[in-house]
Amino acid sequence: EPKVDYMRIFILVFLFFYMLNALTLDEIITSALEKNPSLEVINERINANSYLIDSSDSLSNPELSVTTNTLDSSEPMSQTIISIKQKIPYLAKLTNKKELSKAQEGVLFSSLEKAKSTLVYEIKKTAYKIWELNAIYKTLQSNEKLILKSIELFEAYTSVNNNQHIDMMEAELSLIELKVQKSELKSQIDSMFTVLSYLCASDIDTLDVSLNISQVPTRESLQNLLVNNPDLNLKTKEIQKQNANVKLSDANIYPDFVLNGGYSIRSEFDNYFNIGVGITLPIYGVESSKHEQQQKLLLSQKAQKKDLQIDIQNRFNSYYIQMQNAYDNYKIINDEALAHIKHMLDISYASTSTGTNLLKQIKILQKKLKLEQKRIDAISLYNINYAKILQLSGATK
Repeated sequence: EPKVDYMRIFILVFLFFYMLNALTLDEIITSALEKNPSLEVINERINANSYLIDSSDSLSNPELSVTTNTLDSSEPMSQTIISIKQKIPYLAKLTNKKELSKAQEGVLFSSLEKAKSTLVYEIKKTAYKIWELNAIYKTLQSNEKLILKSIELFEAYTSVNNNQHIDMMEAELSLIELKVQKSELKSQIDSMFTVLSYLCASDIDTLDVSLNISQVPTRESLQNLLVNNPDLNLKTKEIQKQNANVKLSDANIYPDFVLNGGYSIRSEFDNYFNIGVGITLPIYGVESSKHEQQQKLLLSQKAQKKDLQIDIQNRFNSYYIQMQNAYDNYKIINDEALAHIKHMLDISYASTSTGTNLLKQIKILQKKLKLEQKRIDAISLYNINYAKILQLSGATK
């Protein structure tokens, strides 16, 4: 009667439920967009700005004053005056203040979208790095098993002399090196989960993510995504805000009206009202200088936008080239190099019984490991650069 491997069953069941509890990348991104403190800060600024919009076209508070003098009450000039003063600004100033507040709201919303896009990219980059490290870890485990298999075959078919004993020791040393690499990888994986937890504002220690690689999309199809670039959208909103500043500074050149009203109280004589009208006198040129300054700042913002457009295009070109190179490297390694290594291993295993040098097998396995790591690196690099292009398009998923 065959033995039941209860330990194996237990491990498989444990892994099954472990994977069920692992969050997917989409779930992590959705959670992070809801919980990340940096996004909450911008949302609160938007809420605060909404109150500013509501009050931006309101008049300033009136000034109420009470004055009296020390003259004898029998004197006609002995009086207590209660007065109120209200500034009535040039109408365009109130309109432009509201436009400026609304433009600031646009800047904040664009900042929020940019922050979301950046956060999503950082999460993807970290998740892809975790996948890469895990994939390399599994490759090390696989190669560890293959080296053990080579040692067992060598011991089974070959009589060990002194020289071959050294070969055995070198093979065992390569196993130790693999264990050291696995330990280092485990530490890096834990570190990446710490970064992911910070980005998501949650404790995350498992992740269900898989990466693949396919034919690179056409340059034109990806280029079309750049119309929604968050940096350009933000700069456009900043230009709109600066344009509102220019309009407001232009309106500030014009004088404001001031209404004055008062009531004089006299104990021995009749009380009376005072009514007056005044205007502010912008005669020193300060407002004109500020208007010129705001116009120059507007020109600066427009120049920055042109520079930003060039920078975005250059980044896109770089990311696309790296995607294409990663795909080409993957095809060479996967379709040619690894197939060649597999053939070399088959020949090596077949000739083990004839006393083939164990170190030759180990060297072939080491080459196989390096090629597999390069293949993993190509897959990761392809997906990271694709994520960078999606970030340029403002993707938030």
